[in-house]
Amino acid sequence: MEDGTVVKEKRSSGGDFVCTGDERGQTDNSGSEKEVQELEVTFKKESGLDDSQKAYSTSHISNRQMKNRLYRQALGYIVDLKPDLQMANVAKGIYLGSQDVAHDYDILMAHNVTHIINCATGVENIFLGAIKYLTFDVLDLPWSNMEQYFDKCHEFMKNAVENGGNV
Repeated sequence: MEDGTVVKEKRSSGGDFVCTGDERGQTDNSGSEKEVQELEVTFKKESGLDDSQKAYSTSHISNRQMKNRLYRQALGYIVDLKPDLQMANVAKGIYLGSQDVAHDYDILMAHNVTHIINCATGVENIFLGAIKYLTFDVLDLPWSNMEQYFDKCHEFMKNAVENGGNV
């Protein structure tokens, strides 16, 4: 799979691939016979595709496995070309904004921003001479452990605000 998990499959007599085990290669022996049904995933409603343009073909897998696969596929990224130039003042001296704000010097100076916490992957710190940065390279994924950075972020923000700066 794209996320690194391994799923054991075999080709059925009809030519379709049938899952024979879960991510660890274990078969589902839950006591009752595994409920297997034919599911079609087409995205017809969202994309306006007709039956001849189906995005996925028919598969024979359990409901649990289908939900797991669909969940992983739903974690895709959306490209947004409109800049997000809003800043939220969440506490005295503390603002929350997007990477677009972090790259707009006029907005940063209008709010007297002196410090930035950059926890985005691939977002450059472009005002190094004028602004102090605390940088963490973290992927924007549900299972990313953000808690490990809280103490350093809190100390960075506390020092900035106590010295008259804005984060």
